[in-house]
Amino acid sequence: MIIPVYNVEKYLPKCLDSLLGQTMANIEAVCVDDASTDRSGKILEQYAARDGRVKFFSSDGNAGPGRARNLGLEKATGEYVMFCDPVDWFEPDAVETAYRRIAENGNDFAYFNTYIYMEDSGRQNADAHRLAPFAEVFGKPALRLHELTPPFIRTSESWYKIYRKKFLDENGIRFAGLRLCEDIPFFMKAVVSADTVSVEKRPLYYHLMRSNSLISDYSNWRDSLTAFKQGYEIIGGSEHAETFYRSFLPYCINSLIFWYNRFTAMNNKLRKDFYREMREFFRFIDERHDVGSLKNTKLDEFKRIVRRSWLRQRTGELFSRLFGVEKGERHRTVIVCGIRIKMKNN
Repeated sequence: MIIPVYNVEKYLPKCLDSLLGQTMANIEAVCVDDASTDRSGKILEQYAARDGRVKFFSSDGNAGPGRARNLGLEKATGEYVMFCDPVDWFEPDAVETAYRRIAENGNDFAYFNTYIYMEDSGRQNADAHRLAPFAEVFGKPALRLHELTPPFIRTSESWYKIYRKKFLDENGIRFAGLRLCEDIPFFMKAVVSADTVSVEKRPLYYHLMRSNSLISDYSNWRDSLTAFKQGYEIIGGSEHAETFYRSFLPYCINSLIFWYNRFTAMNNKLRKDFYREMREFFRFIDERHDVGSLKNTKLDEFKRIVRRSWLRQRTGELFSRLFGVEKGERHRTVIVCGIRIKMKNN
């Protein structure tokens, strides 16, 4: 188990306790402190002194979660590898269940489902999104990803999978040195390199959604574009490139539009730079692929971005704040001269 750690003293004990309390006792928790400035390092020292399964390492300066995980991969000695974010935790039998899934089937990696826990509200729900494309193949022992109906890529996080370590090492699969979306190149290399995978339907992992995580840091915006460009290049080297592009491109397009819309609090200069680089990448994609034939793609927004310069886009955004209609399940909001009027749907 590899855990990158940075300033998470509030959450770290729960994470470590969930690992050390696993029904499968033969595990190692490889923890890499990424130059924390709080008590995280001290907590790791205490756990390592108390239980020999906790291996504590420190990175050379604050290098980000990708490089911390790479150091963890260098230090890990197990036959299989799982990843855990330091604010998250596992079901007590998670490692045993995931291990049986991958070992008995001889897969290169295996997926499992997750719970999403909202810190602000305390709500918890099984994730219905990440594994939805696999609904018809749950339980099958050996899936070849290039034979699946696209799109099957919804997200790329490392924490809802178990990997055969030899598979990662032999294929040079490592995380990008980015602070945001560093797992995209890692996962795309795993996708194009894997012989077989399998899927565990049951949620084994609890992912905590916080408001102050790295994805709230606008200074890392360019990393998302870099990661998707690297993912695109990795897929291009595969013998099944066209098949994988039909899964990757909807994920890429939808995610970058999500990031752009999320970064509404950016200053205008950063927002303009993001838009221009995203538009350039989208135009590159549009010239090489039949985007209109892709399933589950925000096609209208993609086309609008391809056509619109930043000035036209910004004008459209400002106009929509003054005039428009926002539709909800029960209500719609009519905007007139910036005044919002909420009305019940008929």
